[in-house]
Amino acid sequence: MTVQDAPDLDLDAVAEHCYSAVFSDICDQFGRRHQTTRPGLRRFSGAGTLVGWARTFRSVAVDAAARALEKAITEDRARDLLLEGAKLADVWERFGVL
Repeated sequence: MTVQDAPDLDLDAVAEHCYSAVFSDICDQFGRRHQTTRPGLRRFSGAGTLVGWARTFRSVAVDAAARALEKAITEDRARDLLLEGAKLADVWERFGVL
């Protein structure tokens, strides 16, 4: 279904009562994963509902995302060791983070 198939559909009213997670869950149930935008996505200008085809205008290199994930995992491991009673100096020597 497209917007042209339902010309009387008030997209502004739909947007007022729903958010991207609702549509994401519906798409997921139909096997159409990753079909909605993040909730914070906003129009550049003007009023109205953001709807239609999307094009990627910003991307992050996979290696940068992998480094960020590895950093978070390392920090989690360091925190867990500290919670288990490890000494700060030992955690710092092993992971280089506190």
